Amino acid sequence: FKKIRLQISIESTGKIAEFVRYGTDYNQLIKNVEYTIANAPSNVLVSVSSAFNNISIRDLPNFVKVVEGWREKRPLIPWVFNYCINPSIQSFYTLPDQYREDILQTIQYVKTLPHMGRVEVVESALLNYKFNPTMHKEMKHFMNQFAERHNIEIPICLD
Repeated sequence: FKKIRLQISIESTGKIAEFVRYGTDYNQLIKNVEYTIANAPSNVLVSVSSAFNNISIRDLPNFVKVVEGWREKRPLIPWVFNYCINPSIQSFYTLPDQYREDILQTIQYVKTLPHMGRVEVVESALLNYKFNPTMHKEMKHFMNQFAERHNIEIPICLD
């Protein structure tokens, strides 16, 4: 093939990544990506696609460091942002206001990076989705039930 595109769908680190994308083995995923970055020929374009929800967006500062590490080895890695609309309990409507300022500061930094896509779309959603306490209560109930059914811990404070 003249060109191959390998798109990695990930938006957070460690236990948060494993919770948000249940079934993911984060350490194995990172090993696979790093192997590919180090060994894939130049006709393989590695790209990152991130679909943030109310939990994963709070880990953005940590994930930025991961992508920057990948880009040190392979500078042309594009990174595209998106965000969760449905189910609505995972949208930014259930993101407590206390987290938005730090996330928006990180977004400002991310906007200065090369090869970024749709960052402004996520920024706009963060600015326009207002916290909904009723939906937040429903989200907490769902997340607690999910964690209990799968016998896993929620890796982040839901409040």
